[in-house]
Amino acid sequence: MSILIKPVNSFLVASSYRRTASIASRGMMRCFLHVSRDRTVFSKTTSDIKSSPSTHERLFPEEGNVLYDSKCSVCKLEMEWLANRDKQVNVKQSKLKLTDLEDPAFDAKDSSNGGIDYETGMAAIYVVTADGKG
Repeated sequence: MSILIKPVNSFLVASSYRRTASIASRGMMRCFLHVSRDRTVFSKTTSDIKSSPSTHERLFPEEGNVLYDSKCSVCKLEMEWLANRDKQVNVKQSKLKLTDLEDPAFDAKDSSNGGIDYETGMAAIYVVTADGKG
């Protein structure tokens, strides 16, 4: 399964695109680049997700909040890779906040989650930027 990235309103959206055996052995960023060379379609707007709050204040200290499903083994593998890579590259302070949709403490109304509810979040991996912009 490959990953499709679409900038949508104030979110970067990663969703399943087509099957490939190499995803588990690749880092998420490489998958993004692979798919962008493989007929990726970029979209500016969509009506099926809520827009993020329009504010210039930071919603959280990290650069992006990645919403993912920890019960999905591919998603979990990719988040572990991203977290390890983030620690290697950003030694002083993490740039990524990882939010598990399966965590009982997950709150769709929390502005740092960009208004993504459980059902919407389960359809793709969403990244909400710290300033609410994509």
